[in-house]
Amino acid sequence: MAFQTAHHNTGLVVNQAHNVVIQEQNITYVLNDESISVNKSFFSGSHYERHKNVNPPRTKDTCRWFLNHLTFQEWRQRGRSDVLWVSADPGCGKSVLSRSLVDEGLTHNGSATTCYFFFESNEDQNQITTAICALLNQLFCRGRGEKLFRKFAIEAIEKDGGKLKDNFGLLWDLFISVASDSATGDVICILDALDECRQPDRNTLMLHLKQFHEKFADKWNES
Repeated sequence: MAFQTAHHNTGLVVNQAHNVVIQEQNITYVLNDESISVNKSFFSGSHYERHKNVNPPRTKDTCRWFLNHLTFQEWRQRGRSDVLWVSADPGCGKSVLSRSLVDEGLTHNGSATTCYFFFESNEDQNQITTAICALLNQLFCRGRGEKLFRKFAIEAIEKDGGKLKDNFGLLWDLFISVASDSATGDVICILDALDECRQPDRNTLMLHLKQFHEKFADKWNES
């Protein structure tokens, strides 16, 4: 499953956080009388690249059933935020396809940023908070990630501290804010093996993706 955020000169203005001292890539701030050192790896934790690479690369000329499909081509060229849902029986190569979309940049023609998370049926990879943290970590570690981290993450961390990484609602709002900022550019997120996400989390994520789709579909129809 993939979803993308696309925008044209849109963004959010976030107030600067207080009591923040920035030294190179490390950020030190005081929260409830406790000194905490934070850098862009604050949202790391999942070895998301390793879990992606467990799946083999595609063999030459495979996955064309998807790449040449009209639905994918229309989604790819749509130029607006939306969700693309891909389903198939087990063993049909969906995870190989997902890895190929990431590694080969097959989801876009231009300079979009591709983020990803491969769910697995274990405690390390089956939670949506882990997934969103991984997506945020990828955004903050690329391109203008340092600027985005200072603009969005410091305030959120200052407000919620370590609890932030365990609160899906807060993480989701933060992710949408970062991905929607004009400095981020277009963002494409690939979430693989959603069926291996634990049931309560999967229901929550699907609800948010449904709302994401409906929100931007309504905006597109209004325009």
